[in-house]
Amino acid sequence: MRKVYILLAAGILSLAGCAAVSRIVNPSVPELEEDPEASERVSAEQKEEVSSAEVRPISSAYDMDSLLLPVVQLDRFIRSFDYFPRFCESEDYIFPDYLFQIFYLPSPGFSSGEGAVLSGWNTDGKLVYQIERAYLGLSGDGGQMHQVKHWFFGKEIFYEVKTAVKGVPLVIRFQDPDTGEKKRVVPMIAMDYQRALEDNYGEELEMKIDGTMTYHLQEDKRNLFLQPEILGEEVISLKPGEFTAVHVRDNLPQDPGLSADYWLSPDIPGGIGRIIVRDQSGETVRRTELEAVTLGNVSGLE
Repeated sequence: MRKVYILLAAGILSLAGCAAVSRIVNPSVPELEEDPEASERVSAEQKEEVSSAEVRPISSAYDMDSLLLPVVQLDRFIRSFDYFPRFCESEDYIFPDYLFQIFYLPSPGFSSGEGAVLSGWNTDGKLVYQIERAYLGLSGDGGQMHQVKHWFFGKEIFYEVKTAVKGVPLVIRFQDPDTGEKKRVVPMIAMDYQRALEDNYGEELEMKIDGTMTYHLQEDKRNLFLQPEILGEEVISLKPGEFTAVHVRDNLPQDPGLSADYWLSPDIPGGIGRIIVRDQSGETVRRTELEAVTLGNVSGLE
């Protein structure tokens, strides 16, 4: 029996023999817009330290793992950025593998056609990254369509991805940042996935995907979290409005001496309201915040 492989960023999932790619939903979106002033988007309010908010007792049961998944997803978005040029040049498999891991995780709080803008600053209040993403809804076969515009240290990429039910990237559309050429790529993962479904290995395929993704998720959690603790519920004021969020505090295993405060909620689009990383003196060294909740497409491909 012929074997094919789904390659992951940190391992190989071996599969026996996956369904034809259905059409991309919403194939027409606006032209990419350059934003040379992206690094100046920080407002005076965002440079200020967060004032203490009213802490309220937990009004409902929260699952810590579910609350923290958007933080894992954000970390994967950031790590994937450096692999995009290689994908543009040679359709390298690592970037699609990251998309697989990103979109395998649920994206809480999004309604169809809704998006969110998440920005991160360093200790000097300088913008380091900005991720604008939109969830465009379901396709006829149960897959999803996402758009992402990712600005990182002065460079910007834009892509659309249609995913299968388990997050497998079936089609990726993007504009090459160097040549301006618009491309549509069916990655190797998608072809393996299609062959496995066509060979009636759907149930086995899902079990293997779940097992492998659980392994990667546990590895990421070990790198990102030490002993997270829920402090309570707070009403936080962000640019898009006020949200009730769960305040979680933890020390960072990869950065001894740094602690992180997270304001998270499944009702916030994307799941993250605010993240503040502090040193031992209490000074803020990194800050992430939800800047906007959007409707419709992010600026992208026609």
